[in-house]
Amino acid sequence: MRDDVRLILEQQYQKTIRWQTKNQIVVDMTFKEYATLWSPYRIKVIGEKLDKGNLEAYLRDPVRKPVTGWINREARDSGVMTIHNSKIMTAHQSKIMFGVKKGDRLSPETIAKMRKPKDPSPEAKARRAAGQKARRERERGNK
Repeated sequence: MRDDVRLILEQQYQKTIRWQTKNQIVVDMTFKEYATLWSPYRIKVIGEKLDKGNLEAYLRDPVRKPVTGWINREARDSGVMTIHNSKIMTAHQSKIMFGVKKGDRLSPETIAKMRKPKDPSPEAKARRAAGQKARRERERGNK
């Protein structure tokens, strides 16, 4: 493995530890073990993105960025992340796997976070109205 790619993986390892610790999860794996979670293809992609200079955008992409996730929802209940119950996946795959599912019990705080505000602010209404007016004027000009 290239040294620059190894450095990126070490940064991702530290990021995983920080994130899981913040969420009261113990990470019980060394960097060497963590690196085995990465497929040769993903390591190759990291190298290619690094060479092209667009690695930062890839690692910040809310859908495609690689994250360390659990192999299933039940594995998360153990509270300890190991090489045996975790894997590297895209952020989108993680969101699908661990999003709210039918039958989940939600706390009132979670339900409140999920609700959208019923009344937009006056500023939001004004921006929307201005955008609609501009669109109508553009459409009239094209006819």
